[in-house]
Amino acid sequence: MALPAALAVRLRESHWRFVVTGAGGWAGMATLDLLYAALGGQASRRVLAFGSTARELLLRGGGRVQQQPLAALAELASAPTMLLHYAFLTRDRVAGMSLQEYVAQNRAISEFVERFARGPGVDAALVLSSGAVYARDGSLERDLQANPYGMLKLEDETRFARWAAERGATLVLPRLFNLSGPYINKLDTYALATLIRAAQAGEPMRIRAAHAVVRSYTAVEDLLAVSLWRLAQGVRGVVRFDTAGEREVEIGELALEVKLALGSAVPIERPPLDGAQVDRYVGDGSAYAELLDQAGIVPLLLQRQIARTADDLNQRFP
Repeated sequence: MALPAALAVRLRESHWRFVVTGAGGWAGMATLDLLYAALGGQASRRVLAFGSTARELLLRGGGRVQQQPLAALAELASAPTMLLHYAFLTRDRVAGMSLQEYVAQNRAISEFVERFARGPGVDAALVLSSGAVYARDGSLERDLQANPYGMLKLEDETRFARWAAERGATLVLPRLFNLSGPYINKLDTYALATLIRAAQAGEPMRIRAAHAVVRSYTAVEDLLAVSLWRLAQGVRGVVRFDTAGEREVEIGELALEVKLALGSAVPIERPPLDGAQVDRYVGDGSAYAELLDQAGIVPLLLQRQIARTADDLNQRFP
């Protein structure tokens, strides 16, 4: 992966250090990869990674990044800083703890990172939100018990938008729907990873849903590149957008696209479809598309996204 050349130069010549929270997750690892490629020999001193524990993170090209525990943020000296904030307990953790514990832990993370952002030096931030902030009727979620992940993401949007307004900072808030590309994780949860891994193993693609499941994918490098581009403009204020790809795709069609991209002949197994229900998790991608166009970034089409995701999975899990 690589950022557009002009953006890489701009970041390399900028005054920022780059603080990445949740560095060991999908977006965090992709961010580290892009920044290390862009900054070259400067990266080890200008990119700081934080996560739940101290550990070494291995980039696909062989680079190694030392992740510090999140608590170490409080020890950082003041310096011009771009904050790239992904630290969050995700939806799969809800089932493993009480609602009260899940909410308390996430709010504690958010409050801690906000305190860091309110210290001297931080004047630009990317805070990753989610399409889960929307309720089923398309309005913003208001039910913490029914959708704690979405409600907490919405709280984060409000929290950091207030920070940006009071600080006079630049804030990018993408509402992420469906992502593809290197460092994809949760291989048994994400449909794209599951379908690709089945094809790579020569096993049937098993789709359990007996109803339509509609998604629209954007590449992780496109999302991060346009977000970093917008932050590098130095224009104060909040930019908020939904992510989406060039088209919507039903999961059965996605399986066929995976077969085409990988040249696979594995069968697709699925129960008969019940046309009465549609699970559509797709954002309004118009603002995102406009930003990509302004940045001069041509987004990866679905076939290329699948191929890049498959190459990454094959490299990391041969």
